[in-house]
Amino acid sequence: MRQHLGVPFFMEIIILMSWCIWTTRNDWIFRNLDPMVQNCKRRFIQEYGLLRHRAKPQTLAAMAEWLDSIN
Repeated sequence: MRQHLGVPFFMEIIILMSWCIWTTRNDWIFRNLDPMVQNCKRRFIQEYGLLRHRAKPQTLAAMAEWLDSIN
């Protein structure tokens, strides 16, 4: 997976996406909201923005570039 993503913050991406899938699933079970990929992706982008606030300054540009590449 590390080679596929090609970024030094690959583990943060994996953990964050797992969290977004989990919370989307919980919304489906407990709040009766349909699990949609768009909602999961929107949540990922919001959480990723929060993650960037605590990132090291030297990785901020790479993180922004990676996010732009997946949109």
